[in-house]
Amino acid sequence: AHIVWDWMNHDTGKSCKLDEKAMSDMQTLLSIFSPSEAADIKSVMQSYGETTEQQKAVGTWLCDYAEHRQPFDEIKHRHTLNEVGDVAEGRYDWKIEKRQRGIRIY
Repeated sequence: AHIVWDWMNHDTGKSCKLDEKAMSDMQTLLSIFSPSEAADIKSVMQSYGETTEQQKAVGTWLCDYAEHRQPFDEIKHRHTLNEVGDVAEGRYDWKIEKRQRGIRIY
């Protein structure tokens, strides 16, 4: 995903400066699942959960398993859980559908 950020303070005319940590934190907050990741996660959640709540529980287990293999910081953990919830609730369906049709999403 690409985001255009306006780095200028329009009141002062000065540009905003961010250090490396601030940029890294911002990237972590804005990283979202790719269409293929969302499709894979949705497939597993639908295989093992019939309802949205059951699918969210499966998604939570997937997040915990991924964190066990490579520890997350608190922000990334919370963000990943929210994204899994979005997959379970169908908010990624349009991305998955476009991927299946061969349409590239940037």
